[in-house]
Amino acid sequence: MNYTKIIIIAVAFFLLGVGWHLLSDNSEQTEPQSTSASVYSDSLPDPERPTITAQKDTVDEDSVKEKDPAFPVGEELAPGTALVKAVVISADFDSGTNSIVVQTEEVLGYGSATSPIAVQQELTVSADRFLKNYPDRKKSLQEGNSIHIVISSQKGLSVGESQDTQKWSLVDLKPNK
Repeated sequence: MNYTKIIIIAVAFFLLGVGWHLLSDNSEQTEPQSTSASVYSDSLPDPERPTITAQKDTVDEDSVKEKDPAFPVGEELAPGTALVKAVVISADFDSGTNSIVVQTEEVLGYGSATSPIAVQQELTVSADRFLKNYPDRKKSLQEGNSIHIVISSQKGLSVGESQDTQKWSLVDLKPNK
């Protein structure tokens, strides 16, 4: 019984050795026999090697600073909001409504799901909540002032208004740059 185990082990080692030898012979035969130099090797002569050169940056840093927008266009805006550059056409703070009418000069950014705003469009914006939190900023909302504002859309129905009426609320007043 011991001889049987020894014979089985010897045969297994023999077969492993033969298999190893056959595999190593096959791998040597399947390797490509390339006589030309590889494109990625350092053995290419200099005239055949492509050269890549870089040029100095031609943009002047001062000119880039002058052309930067007042606010980053990719500013994170909440859904339903927009960053708008506008001129205050009228302001009504005395009747208790605290609203302003602005004419858009440029839309600087939108949050997701915000309705589009046209340039030169007149928007009625409720400033009631904003002025409760920042009463000292009322002077910036006077007629004729150019302002950068973040406004929030509020779709809703009022008596005598259609379903498409868009209401806007003042969220933030950005400093003019």
